[in-house]
Formats: sequence, C-alpha cells, structure tokens
Amino acid sequence: MMKLVQDIDRVPKLQHYWVVKVELGIVDKTERYRDEKWRSCMKSRRTHVRLAMKPCARPMVMFKTKKELVSCIRDILRIQQQALERGVLHRDCSINNTMIEDFTNGSHSFLLDWEFAVWVTLQGEYDLGSTVIPFLSVNILCQLKEAITKSGKTNVPSIRKSASLTHVFIDHPTTIHHTFADNIESLFYVFIWILILYDGPLGHECQDISHEKTLLGLWSEKVAEDLEIARCAKFTFLNDPSESRLDSEVSQYFQDLIPLANKWCVLLGWSLLSRTAVQFSDIISLFDHFLASMPYEKPPEMTNAFQQIITQHKVLNSSMRPSQENDMDVMSLAIMSSKHLCEEVRSMDNPPIPNKCFKGV
Repeated sequence: MMKLVQDIDRVPKLQHYWVVKVELGIVDKTERYRDEKWRSCMKSRRTHVRLAMKPCARPMVMFKTKKELVSCIRDILRIQQQALERGVLHRDCSINNTMIEDFTNGSHSFLLDWEFAVWVTLQGEYDLGSTVIPFLSVNILCQLKEAITKSGKTNVPSIRKSASLTHVFIDHPTTIHHTFADNIESLFYVFIWILILYDGPLGHECQDISHEKTLLGLWSEKVAEDLEIARCAKFTFLNDPSESRLDSEVSQYFQDLIPLANKWCVLLGWSLLSRTAVQFSDIISLFDHFLASMPYEKPPEMTNAFQQIITQHKVLNSSMRPSQENDMDVMSLAIMSSKHLCEEVRSMDNPPIPNKCFKGV
C-alpha cells in the first residue's frame, strides 16, 4: 500500500522495508497468535514488517502556532482527497498518524499509517479496520455496536482512550461499510481532541482538567460501558444547534478556533441528518477561508524572547532613579537584545514586525 501512494504529495517516502522473523526462517505473522476460531473471522492476515521512511518530522501536537495547526489539518484533508482520487481509502485517522515537517519557507504535514488503507470498492464493505475508538464516526460506531451485539456480548471489553478496533473481540466474520465521509468525521474528532486537551503550542497539555469529565470522556472512557453511549454522544454533539457547545470545553488558548470547529460541526451534522456525504472540497474550502482570516502569530521561541525583554524593562523601571547612571547599561542591553531579535524576525519569511514595536524599548 505504501508503494501505491508514493507519488501522492506529503505521504512519507518509503526507503526500505523488511519482514520481522521470530527465529531463523519463520516470519512473524498474526496467524501465529490467533486461535483457529479467530482466524476464520478475519479476511486478512497481517505480517510484521518494519518500514524505514523519510522525512523525520514532529507530531502534530507539537505545532508552533494555531495557524500551523489549522494548516496541518487542511493538509491531511488534501492528502486523503488525493488518495481517494486514486481509489485508496486511508481508514486510520488518529492523533498519532499525522506529522509536521519543517522546511525553509514554513512547514507542512504528512499522513502516516497506511497499512489499513484499502482499494475503494463499489460496495464499500471492508474487513474490520484499526481506527482508534475515540475518533470513530457515528456510522462506524453503529456498525461496531451491531457486530458486538450479534456476537452475544453486551459490553465492549475494557478500552483505554487510545485503544483501537483490533482490541475489540468479535467472534464472527465482520465487515464494515466505511467511506471517505467517515474519515472526514474522524479527523474532526482529532481536531476537537486537541482543542480540549491542549492549551498551548509544542505539545503543552491542559493540567487543570479531568479528562473523563470532559466531552471526550463520553467518546473514550464511557465506551468501555457501551458503544451506544459514544454513538449517541457524538450524534447529539454534531446536531446541537447551540454555537456555545464548545465554549466551556475548549481551553482559553484555542477559543478563537471555536468558530471553525462549529462550522465544521454543522456540515457534519447536516450530513448525518440528510444522509448525504460531506465532501472533502467543502471542508477544505472552509479551512482555506478561515486560514486567510487568521492573524500572524509569533512562534513560541520569538514570544519567549520578547517576554524576556519585557521582564528586563519591568525590573529596570521599578528600580530606576535619576542618580543611577549604571542603569543606562541595562537599558542599552535591552535595546541591543530587541534589535538583534527583530533582525532575526526580518530574516524569516513571516510578515515583518513594524518599526513602531521598538518604541517601548
């Protein structure tokens, strides 16, 4: 599958791969671990393969600015759209499958984990995939619930928030109807996950919230009780007419991204009610317009440097007296620091900082 998508822009480039052998001449395969009953339920058999790929990149949650995060999500939508145009469905949207690569003029994102991707068929029926439970679409949750009920089980085994479908035991042959619309919805949940659990750039997580008491608890911890809880919670959320549905959930840092989340949510809710698939082009257009309106945001390194300068001035102003001639040395140091920093900023491709920012110095 990696070979099939190699010419798609922003898919990691496969450099080399090799199968893992448990001992001389014996390749590590799933059938070594499944009993006979389980083997009969699965259409596919997996082989343990290691892949060496380029580029080396940072996880999506290590975004430097909110604009970079939004751009990253837009990139993932475009990658999946390109794959679909070539007849390939990714089927594994999660927070750990997207990366950001830095280059001279900025950054862009990559989509990983194509081993559960499939060729698109007219029927749209595929073997059980490995989409992570909290990011499952309403449609997939409904089908999974039916499959578990058919197997005679009332509850899903204990599932961690990061657990995938492969951890759910279904003891009869099962196929899932999976479309590109499910991928779009899954990516939306990834976006919301970040808005709620993170409160800053470079992977800074919220420290003052209890995960299970947020909206995300209904999409993850409660799943261990019944998949129907997660399905109903997501359906209700997507069709909630209130624009304040996220106000109390999203961290202060991300409050200005709530309008984007709400518009995306409305499109998904309408899609569910009308039984009409939301299109990649609709969501990408939404992101394009939102990105065009986003203001320039200083990356963390630059912000921290300016903060140090401001701190220097506060200390200087609080202690400065006319008779203290050596205070001028501190002032000169602050001015030189500011000048050096702004010269670095001008050398970047980001918008230059106006000269008036030096007046406080």
